[in-house]
Amino acid sequence: MIKRLFAVTVLLLMIGFVIYSFTKEKTAAEKGYSFTEENTAAEKKEELPVEVEDESFDGVIWATPEDDRAVEVSSVKVQDIAPDFTLETLSGESLTLSDLKGKKVFLNFWATWCTYCIDEMPAMQQFYEDHKDELVVLGLNATGSEKSVKEVKSFVEDLGVTFPIALDKDLDVTYNKYQAFGLPTTYFINTKGEVQLPKHVGPMDIELMTEKLKELE
Repeated sequence: MIKRLFAVTVLLLMIGFVIYSFTKEKTAAEKGYSFTEENTAAEKKEELPVEVEDESFDGVIWATPEDDRAVEVSSVKVQDIAPDFTLETLSGESLTLSDLKGKKVFLNFWATWCTYCIDEMPAMQQFYEDHKDELVVLGLNATGSEKSVKEVKSFVEDLGVTFPIALDKDLDVTYNKYQAFGLPTTYFINTKGEVQLPKHVGPMDIELMTEKLKELE
């Protein structure tokens, strides 16, 4: 009797498992995919900002925009005149890059959500304080990727940043003019207004900044 009950129980469990599996596969088929562990994991994967490590530098690359803002644009090359722009600064003033001709410029692209930018910013501020008579440090914030200008201002104030911060609200300068898809990215512009050195993608320390300054004419 006990053996018969056991056999019936096992049979019912097997029937239940078959029905469960069939139901899952049918539902999956209706949705257009096979019911596998891989697909299940893909379903649960959240849509998060893309940060991809690149072995060519110690930094972070952010995803290329989904629209056509970065399509068919030429890269800024060494010895090119730095693409000009006029942007509002965090202090409410208007800043035009070409007005800085005659001065050495570190053009640093950054964002508050970029952890490597946060790591670099204190060194950039110290470097600016040590060499502000020799060059202009211009922080170009990818404002179009930020939650708000207020958040950018709070970030700058908390870190005690005193060099000018330009706000790229539509990301035209960041994406189209300088192709700064990796943050932080720094361009080195000489007194002639030319991009004299290859851009640096990723955070820099003061020693590297000092080396770049010595190379600029």
